[in-house]
Amino acid sequence: MQHPGLTFVVLGAVFLALTGGEALYADMGHFGPSSVRIGWFGLVFPALIINYFGQGALVLRDPTAIKNPFS
Repeated sequence: MQHPGLTFVVLGAVFLALTGGEALYADMGHFGPSSVRIGWFGLVFPALIINYFGQGALVLRDPTAIKNPFS
């Protein structure tokens, strides 16, 4: 009630996240399970592993980076 502009922005973000999630779920029905598995194991999983290894290497090299390993 004290910050109507901020409330509007937060509710808009929640609405966009929910409708985007629903659209993603609906679009997943157009692809077969094998296509989703190939996309996951061929692209998403290796990218996540490389990202996590990179963050781990950063923290090992500079222990002060544990405060924010994403920078």
